[in-house]
Amino acid sequence: MPRNFQNRFELLFPVLDKEAKKKVLKVLKRQVRDDRNSFLLTPEGEKRLWGGRHDAQRLEL
Repeated sequence: MPRNFQNRFELLFPVLDKEAKKKVLKVLKRQVRDDRNSFLLTPEGEKRLWGGRHDAQRLEL
């Protein structure tokens, strides 16, 4: 699947509510930890499936 770098936009905004901020950080930490379908890029430029243990889609919120 090609990446969409030309026709996308990103939005940032502050999360002021403390409870909402905790929930957002909890979700983001899980997403960053997800390595289930990760690839390693070798020095030769090849991609090798890493296949880690953490799958964010399988974790409870």
